[in-house]
Amino acid sequence: MLNSRIVFRADGNSNIGLGHVSRCLALYDILKDSYKEVIFAIRNSDLKITQTVNSQCAVYLIPDSLSQEEELDILCKKLLREDDHLILDGYHFKTEYQKVLKENVSKLIVVDDEANWHIVGDLVINHGGSTLKKKYSIEPYTKLLLGLSFCLIRKEFLEAACDKQIQKNKSSLLICMGGSDTPNNSLKLLKAVAKLNIFNNITIITGSAYLHSLSLNHFIEQNTENDISHLRNLNPEQLVSIIKNTEVCIASASTISLEIASVHASLIIGITASNQIALHDTLIESGCAVSLNNINNLSEDQIAILIRKFISQDTFVEILKNQRVHFDGKSAERIIHAINSL
Repeated sequence: MLNSRIVFRADGNSNIGLGHVSRCLALYDILKDSYKEVIFAIRNSDLKITQTVNSQCAVYLIPDSLSQEEELDILCKKLLREDDHLILDGYHFKTEYQKVLKENVSKLIVVDDEANWHIVGDLVINHGGSTLKKKYSIEPYTKLLLGLSFCLIRKEFLEAACDKQIQKNKSSLLICMGGSDTPNNSLKLLKAVAKLNIFNNITIITGSAYLHSLSLNHFIEQNTENDISHLRNLNPEQLVSIIKNTEVCIASASTISLEIASVHASLIIGITASNQIALHDTLIESGCAVSLNNINNLSEDQIAILIRKFISQDTFVEILKNQRVHFDGKSAERIIHAINSL
């Protein structure tokens, strides 16, 4: 029997990044066939992001001018129903906000990163949270889904996790620092690897919220010694195809690193924001990646030295084995079972 309705509440733009929206869209992909209706409530989000969401499900636009108190009032009075399942993903959805909404829905599910406040939801999903279990403050009834077994990635990547035959192009490199990359680490990393002259081709992938294309493309045009491609706004199928054919990938410790690991590639990750620390630590402790640590604090030369060391030490054989253990393509089944058991 289908559940009545599920409502997502998340925002995304070039300032806060696309992580919250991306995770919710992955969760939407997992859950959409279990509900009669899906609605995505969003505010303070870039037009392209809102359009991306609207291409997949109904969008409820919350006026940007509202205070959080006013937002709660409009959600409770005009949108939410008592039999709804509500999913929250955002750092401004703290305890008091959750309490108000929980009184107006059947089940509350919280997607979280950092365990920074008390959670009153029925379920918490944190795919990078295996190191945070003791930190969580929750209600007695709250269930925790922590770690890579519950990774929120799109169905194309879940399917790719089961593919045993992957053919890599030798000496190929992919750089993907997420959808916004506000500090422009894409350019810093590109300059670092260009100095090494060890990759036959380099691909940079950026998202719709990336604002530094001019400087990135200028460097690519000036650098004639390397075969460099800059691709934007790829769909999941295109991204899976590129990862499958790439030997080494460098990514931020965000959802993109989970998607790369699910396709099974030699993965180098780095921290670009504090909310990535738990996922970074989970990937490193599981042996699914090696780390540049905080990319924001590294110079181009320091990055180049670390990458050369990873390549020369042949550290990636065990990483690929560990990825096959931790990314089995079954996280969606586990999440569906947990929600249906509430």
